[in-house]
Amino acid sequence: MIKPFSKSKITNLYLFILCFFGISILLPENIRNINLFLFLALSIVLIFQKPHSRTDALKPLFINASLFFVLALSLSYTKDLDLGFKRLMVMAAFPIFSIGFYLVNSRYDIDHKKTLEKFYFVFYIATVLFFIGVFIQNIFNDHINEFIFRDYSERINSKYGKYSMHPIYASLYISIALIISTQLPRLIASKFKKVLLYISILFLVIILVVLARKGVIVVLSLLFTYYFLRTKRKRSIIIFFLLVLILFAFSYLIEPIRNRYLEFVNAFFSPETSFLGSTSYRLNIYECSIGKIFESPLFGYGVGDTKAVLTSCYEEKAAIFNGLYFNSHNQFLSVWLASGVFGLIALIYTLFFNFKRAIQRTNFIYFSVLILFLVTLLTENILERQNGVLLFSFFINLFAFTSLKENPKEVK
Repeated sequence: MIKPFSKSKITNLYLFILCFFGISILLPENIRNINLFLFLALSIVLIFQKPHSRTDALKPLFINASLFFVLALSLSYTKDLDLGFKRLMVMAAFPIFSIGFYLVNSRYDIDHKKTLEKFYFVFYIATVLFFIGVFIQNIFNDHINEFIFRDYSERINSKYGKYSMHPIYASLYISIALIISTQLPRLIASKFKKVLLYISILFLVIILVVLARKGVIVVLSLLFTYYFLRTKRKRSIIIFFLLVLILFAFSYLIEPIRNRYLEFVNAFFSPETSFLGSTSYRLNIYECSIGKIFESPLFGYGVGDTKAVLTSCYEEKAAIFNGLYFNSHNQFLSVWLASGVFGLIALIYTLFFNFKRAIQRTNFIYFSVLILFLVTLLTENILERQNGVLLFSFFINLFAFTSLKENPKEVK
């Protein structure tokens, strides 16, 4: 048997891996999954350490990895095995993170408070640095002009090579960083550093507004409204609501941002319009997805066949989709298409389990990140892209396992 590592070595290695994940936004997209290999290496090391002593860690292990294994079972009846295996490879973060967090937390008594504080700082600073880098790049390429609000999302989506990022994932990184920022002021003693923190928060908020992901902005506004009302600090509440009013006015006055919200309204109240925006496309996509689900509700079509199934419906609506392919734009529908009602139950129960744990521990960050993911899952297939599945599986496991010991009440 390999000589056991000391607790200090394991905890330092664990902290290093967490912080490495925290800076992953600064890495090219093709190597961001190096975190998975680090967690896998840590798991292999821990397998040969002392036996686990905490049986309560088994529950989050199995629940948070359950969706992956239900989808893996659907390989037995999928027709496109190659695509099925590729999708499962993308989702490998589910079992790897679950096992890694389980092995650490079942064998060692981790000081989660200090560990999380260090991770929060790293994740927040890395997110700010990434978007400062994007801002500087825009300056050097003369993109800070009258078209900045129209073109910003598309540039960040496709114009930065391996650093490009879909606006929804950019919005997720910013939103999680802003949620985390609620814990940072109390950890900073210097007034100068606090001023820098507040400036960086305002910077991230402005970038989020420019990205104009409607669902993310609305849910984040509601979460922070709840947070500031709970703090009962009048000055903070007044400043927050003034900032919200200014940002909503900003969104209304800037035409490209305003049009995204108007398109959302028009999709419901003026469906006869000949212009198909993102919301109108989604409504037609949902119609196809739900129709195909009803044809095979119990087992679905297999993890590799959802694309072919949806394509057949899009071909029937050629006047709308014009040969284009779109995924289901709803993770629940996608999972149901792939693995039937069993996959849907696995995803819903994973969220339910984590929500229950967050509420029991009155953990604002845990609960808010889950709400953010839930809203995004309703409009995007984030668990089928590397950025999305890494963020989701990492954070649900981080909070599920760090909450085993402690019962933090983070909102004062």
